[in-house]
Amino acid sequence: MNKKILAIPVVLLLIISVFSGCINEEKEPIDNIKSNEPPEAFISTNGTINLLPDYVNLTMMNAVAYAGDIVTFDAAKSYDPDGDVLFYRWIWEDGTDSEGVKATRKFEIDDIFYLQGLPLIFSIILEVKDDIHSSLLEYRIGIIPKEHIFYFDSDGLKLEKPEISKDKITATIGKLRPVQELNYEPEKSIYIQKCAWAATIYLEKSPFAIVNKLSIIFYDNEGNEITRKEEKIGFITLWMEKTIQIFGSLDKKEEFKSIKLVVYGFSLRDNIKVLYGGEEASQICFDFSN
Repeated sequence: MNKKILAIPVVLLLIISVFSGCINEEKEPIDNIKSNEPPEAFISTNGTINLLPDYVNLTMMNAVAYAGDIVTFDAAKSYDPDGDVLFYRWIWEDGTDSEGVKATRKFEIDDIFYLQGLPLIFSIILEVKDDIHSSLLEYRIGIIPKEHIFYFDSDGLKLEKPEISKDKITATIGKLRPVQELNYEPEKSIYIQKCAWAATIYLEKSPFAIVNKLSIIFYDNEGNEITRKEEKIGFITLWMEKTIQIFGSLDKKEEFKSIKLVVYGFSLRDNIKVLYGGEEASQICFDFSN
């Protein structure tokens, strides 16, 4: 009897051990349990500016590009710690969105007077999703102008090429002095950053009228002279049409308000004209890319 009583606990212990071993075999090690961590979003760009102008810093921006250039945004370096397949969505500041690892955009500046000489900042949000989690990353790109082109017109400086027209420049007969000062203003004063500029002026006159020099003068919002340049033409002026180019630069940011053209020479009649519009559209270009 005693032997049978002792055998029962032994059998019970063996049964428990067997079942315990089976249960342990079915358990997955803790290290192998899937963590389901959220993905990490990352953005790189192509088409941005590497050598930034002096007035631009990246305190408020991730990158800077020129208006009109195509910028490619790439999320390929985004990853998921669990190795899951990722889904990519780009959310643009204008409310639109797009899908894919890469996205391209061309940014324009609609109102150059609004800039105040600073970059226009656009916000882009990248959403990266796995099968459970999603992560968001905001990317801010600053857009700066590559150039400003203003067209001379009898009504001022225009951003759009005007209709074909002419402004007459009069002179006192026989007097060798400034023929007339023509003043041109943009719609509003505008901040112009450090840049190079080039003015192209188309003149028309009779063969015997004399134009020996042309000056261009810049004024700020308070009427102070910013800079002036001139182009000497000479006294042999039997031409009837001539293209005159004047080049200059601004060394610092200026609040530019108006331009004055001064023609030196004389004419026997009112027959010296500045041409606007068409293929001969007098203009000035501010180049910020140098």
